Parts: sequence; C-alpha cells; structure tokens
Amino acid sequence: MASILVCYATGEGQTAKVADHIANRLTANGRETTTVNVKEISTEKAVLADFECISDF
Repeated sequence: MASILVCYATGEGQTAKVADHIANRLTANGRETTTVNVKEISTEKAVLADFECISDF
C-alpha cells in the first residue's frame, strides 16, 4: 500500500479543506495518507523518506 503525503499551503483554510477531501478520497480507496501544512513539514530526509508519493498543491 502506498503511503501518500498530501501537502498544502493556505491562508484562510480553504486549501486545507481541499487537501483533506483529497486525502479522504485516497483513504477510501485503500491508501494510507497524511495531510500536512507545508509550514509544518520537516525537511529531514528521514521524514520525507517515509512516503512513497508526495502530492502538493
């Protein structure tokens, strides 16, 4: 199963809602997802290496 990181940046919270919706759809289709604001992402390779796919918008 692919572990997918859904990254987003938002000013008023609307993009966060879209990211959550995308993550929910992926989860409903059997994918493991993590949704996070880009301000909270660690740039350490060990953290990003935990994901097989990284989606940003």
